[in-house]
Amino acid sequence: MRFKRAFRATPMLALTAAALIAAAGQARAQPDGAPASSRKEAPMSDEAQQSVARAVLEADDRRRAATMAGDADALEALLTPDFTYTHNTGFREGRAAYVARVRNRQVEYVSMERLFAGVRVHGGVALVDGLASMTNRAPPAGPLRTSKTLYLAVWVLSNGQWRMAAYASTLARSD
Repeated sequence: MRFKRAFRATPMLALTAAALIAAAGQARAQPDGAPASSRKEAPMSDEAQQSVARAVLEADDRRRAATMAGDADALEALLTPDFTYTHNTGFREGRAAYVARVRNRQVEYVSMERLFAGVRVHGGVALVDGLASMTNRAPPAGPLRTSKTLYLAVWVLSNGQWRMAAYASTLARSD
């Protein structure tokens, strides 16, 4: 029981654990069939890390733009088929439901701003965590709601394209 309470009290800890599990699973799936433990990977140079970080943040810029524009097709192309979104309210949905809500304009996104982002690259997985501010209206005729959130996004390299596999956020403390 204490374990469950700890994860309720610290959702970002749970999200970090989920991201690391996803990264571990991705690392095991080697294209040459060799177990991850038998492959020696050269460390990525700082320049290569920065290049990947830029590519991931550019993909995230496209995701935010597609969401705000209600461009469900562009958004769907940036998400993996098994994508999950855990909202800061505790609501969780998969790709089909999330894309449908964007397509049907069930939520009007007025602004989505990335205030800070750190990118950590582990092979074909990039973990992005940071601080964001979002203003939306749900349902669209409702009052505007602005929230600052801490978030963790898991991006995976799939067929040469960075696609988001998971996004989870929690309200940032105001102090």
